Amino acid sequence: APNKKEELSLGLGEKTASGKKPRREKRWLAGKGNTKRRKLEENQNLIDWLKNNDVWVSDKSDWGLSPSAVSVAVETREVAENEDSGRGVIASREIQLYEEIVRVPYELVMCKETARTKFGAKFIPDDCSEYRAIALQLIYERFKDQEDSFWWPYIAVLPQTYQEIGAAALWSDEELDTMMEGSPMVNQSKQFKFQIVTEWKQLKENLFEK
Repeated sequence: APNKKEELSLGLGEKTASGKKPRREKRWLAGKGNTKRRKLEENQNLIDWLKNNDVWVSDKSDWGLSPSAVSVAVETREVAENEDSGRGVIASREIQLYEEIVRVPYELVMCKETARTKFGAKFIPDDCSEYRAIALQLIYERFKDQEDSFWWPYIAVLPQTYQEIGAAALWSDEELDTMMEGSPMVNQSKQFKFQIVTEWKQLKENLFEK
């Protein structure tokens, strides 16, 4: 008689030696379900981290707190084009004009000041751009500190691939000229890409190779 592993490898219309149809392999074992389950766990870790740091994002009321107007979703979709927009924040109820949706304590913000605290003024001088300082700290937190990083629950939900980011600045010049012909975004994207490459080279020469 075939073992359990052999039963799972049989086609849906086939039967085992015992005459019974093989059990279907669980969806999460096939990969897609496992990815979604991982994202759900990451979402929950992020929500717990936010709550522990005084950011109210629960869809349930608590003592002196009404339910949050937004919730964190694993998958969101663009209404107009019905395209997958990845992980995001969605409204969980009708939001009133000028209503405060979420309040984030400054201590949770990764910025030039936090980068300078970590690396010192020598590597984060006054003329260092906010963008470069944050990028440098994010690289360090993501690849050096990893799960020991204070920001890890947030970093864990950030896009991991160019495809997930979807930024036009990451497209090739040929893709920009072809797919966005006539749009002012072509020159803006090329300029931004040039800025990214230039700042990366400067960091590499002045910091990483020393």
